[in-house]
Amino acid sequence: MALAEERIAQTLLTGVTQQAIYTVPAATCALVNKVIITNSGSVGETVELWMGAGSEITQRIIPPMSVPASGIVTLDGGVITLNPADKITGRALSASVINIYIGGAKVT
Repeated sequence: MALAEERIAQTLLTGVTQQAIYTVPAATCALVNKVIITNSGSVGETVELWMGAGSEITQRIIPPMSVPASGIVTLDGGVITLNPADKITGRALSASVINIYIGGAKVT
């Protein structure tokens, strides 16, 4: 078993509906221990993140929260374990102003 700490995902939320951020590859588990959300917009923005498997992406891991204008929110201090084919999705109320960084480790 190999453990490599790394950036697991990084993306710009480009729409206002749930958007795929990361899918765990086959034969891999992901240990998420940090989420950084930045808002490049000029007003506060609401963002949400979910996780799940297949078409069942219903477990909310970040409830609706506000990120201040030109602001950053860092969430760490816990670990979320994702299994092969699990997904993380997200959405914001406005398109193309919220960037998501997910950090942790992959176990292969």
